[in-house]
Amino acid sequence: HEFVQNSNPFYNSSYVLMSLEEKNIDVQTLSDHEIKEKKYKIGIIHATPPSSYVVKYKLFDQVKFYRQAADPRKQKPWADATSDLVDGKIDIAILWGPLAGYEAKKAKKPIKIVPLTKEEITSRGKLVYRFTMGIRRNEPEWEKTINNLIKDNQEEINQILRGYGIPLLDSLGNPLK
Repeated sequence: HEFVQNSNPFYNSSYVLMSLEEKNIDVQTLSDHEIKEKKYKIGIIHATPPSSYVVKYKLFDQVKFYRQAADPRKQKPWADATSDLVDGKIDIAILWGPLAGYEAKKAKKPIKIVPLTKEEITSRGKLVYRFTMGIRRNEPEWEKTINNLIKDNQEEINQILRGYGIPLLDSLGNPLK
């Protein structure tokens, strides 16, 4: 935003591909031919960046779209997609990593999560994002303080995020262990 400057990122995450571990689906990208060959049913929240890949790879016939929630207190399409995955109604769910990780952690069956870090950028954008804090412009000392707090507390920040199942990436887009 033009009214703020960004801190250094305190975490990186991405959209992810979710599948049940018991199904042994070995797909790393949405362009993987196995998705079409095996006619996997895919769950995706409508009008999110991954929906551009549905168009690009011509996967419409295999997709179940979930409504984008206006009020997450009443509707949770990410939870609905995860439930459908666990219940076998879909084979793959494509969700925003932090929501997917949280839902996978609560699921009744083990879920494999694959960060979608190898996709080419489409017209609707990328699938990997860096998270920063907004700082008022022209406050270099405050920016330095915030950036030092992030640096000094990064492992604790990561530990908290991992506690919620959030898939974390390094600055190159590789999963953090």
